[in-house]
Order: sequence, then structure tokens, then C-alpha cells
Amino acid sequence: MQTSSKTKKETEGSRGSTSKKQKNGEERKMANSLQILILALLLCLAIEDLATSEQWGISAIAGLAFWAILRKRRLLPRKIDQWLQSLLFPLRVRIRAFELRLMRGRATPLADPYIHICQNCGDRYTGNFCNRCGQTSRTGRYHFGQMIRNVIGGFANIDNGFGRTIVELLYRPGYLIRDFIGGKRVVYFRPFQTLFVLASLYIIFAQLIGPDPLQKKPIGEELTRQEYRMDQKEISSLQKENKAVGSDSGEMIAERYTGIRAFFINK
Repeated sequence: MQTSSKTKKETEGSRGSTSKKQKNGEERKMANSLQILILALLLCLAIEDLATSEQWGISAIAGLAFWAILRKRRLLPRKIDQWLQSLLFPLRVRIRAFELRLMRGRATPLADPYIHICQNCGDRYTGNFCNRCGQTSRTGRYHFGQMIRNVIGGFANIDNGFGRTIVELLYRPGYLIRDFIGGKRVVYFRPFQTLFVLASLYIIFAQLIGPDPLQKKPIGEELTRQEYRMDQKEISSLQKENKAVGSDSGEMIAERYTGIRAFFINK
């Protein structure tokens, strides 16, 4: 019985070690030929799509395929792959710590046990905020950073919760919604105001980075105007030619008529 329990523990330990190695990326198998062919085909399609239409759809699909295959397979030899894994291990640890920090959320700061005198109303209180007017105990001298923050806050009413809301909206949207519905409102930015600010920033950056789509319509109108002017010039030139041809034919008919008349008169 003891030997069987030992063997079970050893097998469980070996399975745990192998699963840990596979999670760390040390014992990944080499990608097969079909996977390499699919990746090469997606890469060619992505390059062709970017060169012709400048769209990112196939490039995004190729990136997702690379990420899905590289999580379980490796494309490089074992030694090079292990060297890259050891080189990128500190970065992976920091990324994982950042993800865990985002999942846990922002911790509520501890109350300050010291007695403070409010600089706004002069009341004595213990804690981080005044019990009478609500001003924080960390109110210091007015410096340049606070001035810039007040200018930005006056422009769009943005506080410290905006950046945190954007980061957590990208990395932990489910936790953010759960915390906001559960009552944690101070650490986050208001939803509709966040949407308005993001839409405004998108319009500003779209004008700065790529204003060509907005200028296509005036350019098309200008081209149509130029074509209309060219058509008008061609029509006027054709009318002049028709008038010249018409005058010449009239003179020729008059000459023929006078010649025939003179012939009959002479007879």
C-alpha cells in the first residue's frame, strides 16, 4: 500500500512538473508542416492585402493564428527557443504581475490616524478627508503639474480615474463593470463621459493623422468641375466649327445659284 501511494505521488509530481514545463514553454513541440504552410499563406495574404488595399483584416487574422500556434508549438530549434524563453522570462513575469494587479483592482487606501487641520475650513479631523467640507488631507502647494491637470480637467472634466478606466477597460472589462455596478464609483470615470471623450479624441487624431478620407469629396467635386469646363470648351469649339462649315456651304450654294441664273439669262 505504501509503495502504491508513493508511486501515485511520484506520477502526480511528474505530471505536475511536465505541465509546468509545458506552461513555461520549455517542452513545446515543433510545429508541423501544415501549420507552417498555413502561417506562410496567411503571411503572404496579409502582405498582399496591405500592399493593395491597406486594410488590416487579414493581418489581424494572421497575428491571431501566429499567437495561437506559438502558444503550443515552436517554430525555431530547441536551443534557440529556450534561449529566447529565458531572455523573455522577466518580461513575462512583469506582464503576469500586471495582469494580476488589474484583476485584483485598486485597493482602498488606509485611513490616516493623525489629526489634521483642514486648509479650507480650519476644522480638525482624522483620516484622509475633512468631515466638514470634504477636502483631502494631501492638499499641498500649488505647482505646475496641478496647473496642467486643472487645464485638462477644465477642457474635458478628466480626472485620475480616466486613465485607470481606459486601462481596465482594455485588460479587465468584466471586473470593471462588476465593480462599477457593485458601487465602486470613485476610482472610475463616468461611462457616458468616457464615451464622449474617446469620440472627441478619435476625431482629433483622425484629423491629425489621416485627413485624406475627409478630403476625397472636395477633390472629386473639383475633378467634376474641371471635366465640366473641358466639356463646355469642346462644345463651344464644335459649335464654332459647325458655324464655319455652315457659312462655307451657304456661300457655295449662292455661287452655284448665281452661276445657273447667269447661264439661263445668257441663253
